[in-house]
Amino acid sequence: MDNKWLWVGAGGLLFVAFLATSKSEDDVSLLARMLITETGLNKSKAEMSQIVWVALNRARKRGVPMSKVVVPGIRPAWNNGDVYARRFRDASDNPKFAAAKAFVVEVLQGKHPQTIGNRTSFVHPANKIFNPPCADKRVLSGGRCLPAWVLNNPVKVGSAQFA
Repeated sequence: MDNKWLWVGAGGLLFVAFLATSKSEDDVSLLARMLITETGLNKSKAEMSQIVWVALNRARKRGVPMSKVVVPGIRPAWNNGDVYARRFRDASDNPKFAAAKAFVVEVLQGKHPQTIGNRTSFVHPANKIFNPPCADKRVLSGGRCLPAWVLNNPVKVGSAQFA
């Protein structure tokens, strides 16, 4: 076997180990809150893991801590809606919160690999139906007015669309 593949494999394992150890308990809790808020921990593992990867991609791309990515009220925001803020605040009281934290740790340990590349946005297109015509910077897709970025080379995982 060629030694370069051994080094590539070792490098990948070191990256995953770095990723897992570089995230603090606070980051794990923030990601778990976001995951509970966005999914109720009721989506497929494939979909939920990619939502976590969106947050990790945003933090890496912006060079900011996780608190500046998923906490409501900070711009640019993950989601500035009042419903999101309330659910995020209350997420640690959710009976699934411990399971959400454990799942986030699995993602950070590489047990659910990234399949969305460097994408930093996602949407659940089928959640709500809005009446067209769509407002500025929105497009009609599947009966719903969605942000125009949704059409930017999307990847679908479960019921989510990543762009």
